[in-house]
Amino acid sequence: HRVFEAVSFPLSEFREIRKQVPRATINDQFLCIVGGALRAYLSDKNELPDATMVAMVPMSLRGTEKGGDRGNQVGFTLMPVHSEIEDPIERLREIVESAEKSKRVTDAIGKELARDLLENTPAIIADPLLRNVQVPRIGLVVSNVRGPDVPLYMAGAQLVNYVPISIVIDGVGLNVTGFSYAGRMWICAVSCREMLPDPAFFAECMRSAFEQMKEGARREAAFMVEEAAALAPPPEAAGDEHVIEG
Repeated sequence: HRVFEAVSFPLSEFREIRKQVPRATINDQFLCIVGGALRAYLSDKNELPDATMVAMVPMSLRGTEKGGDRGNQVGFTLMPVHSEIEDPIERLREIVESAEKSKRVTDAIGKELARDLLENTPAIIADPLLRNVQVPRIGLVVSNVRGPDVPLYMAGAQLVNYVPISIVIDGVGLNVTGFSYAGRMWICAVSCREMLPDPAFFAECMRSAFEQMKEGARREAAFMVEEAAALAPPPEAAGDEHVIEG
């Protein structure tokens, strides 16, 4: 019973938010949208947990060696989307801090750890482990992929919409994938209808979360300008001119 919904936003507006909220990357903003949408959707269903939901985030391990028939080289890390925080800019700042902390932990233990554990564990153990053992509060997979900056064509026809329909796995009922294409960020949520019975409403929640983040970033930038002006020393009063006659 797989269902999906997709939304798209101008990448230029993500870049503007990055100017207004320093350190907030496009990926941080993507996670902020997901966290805000989950908060709105689950609140409406009276199912919002008190603590943040945690996302499994795939990451490529292929490095600079992209060629060859090596198949996918994928590991993963864990990231809170701070669905417990209502204010979008506070949520965004917490995500920035969590992303930097996650990167430090991943660098310390090695990106390949999760992949190597699964590859070297016998299938008779790995399969039930993946199906039945869940880290608390992990309920989704999120992934943000950079796509082409220019339009693509086939036989003269331009590719207009790009909907990144990904996969869902047992025990993790929601996958939200972002994909940038020709100046827009496409975000697609894929789930099972039994777990996400109202996908159109979830898409509306993503749109609302993006608008709230934009408005919050504007207010933040305006406040910083006002604060800087208030702290600036007053201009020196022009003194009277004195003419000395010789």
